[in-house]
Amino acid sequence: PGVRELIERDLALLATAAELVHRLVVPLRFLSLPDEVSQFAQMMHEQTDLRWEAWTLTRFSRNFAHSAVHFPRPVLSARSCLVETLEAGIPMTEFEVATANDPRWSRTRSQVASLGVSSLMRMLLWDNFVHADLHPGNILVRLVDGNRVYSNIRELGSVDVRRARPHLVYLDTGLVTELRPRDHDNFLALFRALIIDGDGRAAADLIVERSGPERAARVIDRQGFLERVDRIARPVLAARFQPGRLALGPVLLEVMSAVREHRVHLDPAFTNLVMTVVCLEGVWRQLAPELDMHPVLLKAALQFMLR
Repeated sequence: PGVRELIERDLALLATAAELVHRLVVPLRFLSLPDEVSQFAQMMHEQTDLRWEAWTLTRFSRNFAHSAVHFPRPVLSARSCLVETLEAGIPMTEFEVATANDPRWSRTRSQVASLGVSSLMRMLLWDNFVHADLHPGNILVRLVDGNRVYSNIRELGSVDVRRARPHLVYLDTGLVTELRPRDHDNFLALFRALIIDGDGRAAADLIVERSGPERAARVIDRQGFLERVDRIARPVLAARFQPGRLALGPVLLEVMSAVREHRVHLDPAFTNLVMTVVCLEGVWRQLAPELDMHPVLLKAALQFMLR
């Protein structure tokens, strides 16, 4: 009760503080704090209207129709009430613990992780509509063997792991990231530069150039930034064709550090997207440390080029 009024008050305080810092503390202007607060405010407003989550559930269900990734369907929605279909499944945390240290589950665990990475690539590259709150508590696992569906932790002992195929259920879609067309084009260009062309320097130059002339002029040591990102990305590029060695999360965090230190502007939604990728890769790496992302990314890159 009263949560909307409390949130509006807090957002007003945050906006005032951000504007004061932006105007009075010149060295921190590159952070674009008012833009960050505006982005955060939009996300919070969406969270307090459950009709928004009903709409996102419908859109995700449409995007992933006829796939092994599922979402609850909204049955009834109002601003303060949302009724969804009950989706059976094993919570990811329980599945991870129950199948740990059991060699017969290693293939299935890798399949679950690969499905998760593939679904993320679809959200990023094609749909431009990314679930931004996919921690393990919002992920359920089902195992499907023909017409038989295993969705209870107690049933795992009777699963034929050679035949069963994993399905995922994603819950709680109130937080999503959707880039503006220009920013999504920037992201696709970065994906091409890093994953397809293997050019870290070109990727860094794109980040600067597409921030706009005024913001690009404020970058500290532009050449140094290009060289630094190239050094950061080089091990990733070298690992693209070495199974099991490709890890995007640590590299993206290093790039974000370089962005901050060289005062390169990034759109807040773009930053949210990077953090989503980092967190999700961590989830799948925990499930399958040996996960080879190379085939998944190559398939995504091939589909991207054909598109």
